[in-house]
Amino acid sequence: MPLGNARRKLTRGEIMARIRSKETGPEIALRKVLWAAGLRGYRKNPGNVLGKPDVCWKGRKVAVFVDSCFWHRCPAHYVAPKTNAPFWEAKTRRNRERDREVSGKLRERGWLVIRLWTHLPTGGMVRAVRLGLARNRREHSVADPGL
Repeated sequence: MPLGNARRKLTRGEIMARIRSKETGPEIALRKVLWAAGLRGYRKNPGNVLGKPDVCWKGRKVAVFVDSCFWHRCPAHYVAPKTNAPFWEAKTRRNRERDREVSGKLRERGWLVIRLWTHLPTGGMVRAVRLGLARNRREHSVADPGL
């Protein structure tokens, strides 16, 4: 193999730096199935809505967040890393706290908050969003990951 084509192994920091906070695979998949189901008129990651929901209907006050099993500690799938355990414990705990804070503040402002785990089938996600849009004045979340 010529020297110019050699690839070096990425460091952990380089790998982590490449993880996106928006336009992730699960977000894109959700938007595609919402569009296919005729659920349109949403905005992506609006900066003027607390928490920058992944999908949001501002006029109807419905905010949808797609939470990954690792970063948000899915009770069914989260496995704590063995290396640098104290760091990851604090990091993921703070993510969950922030999720609760954002969801609570949005609800106080009259928003319906829908939190979906990335492992949910897309059909289940669409059903949860449809239900949420139909009941957009409910005070508690639909398909909420225990927040």
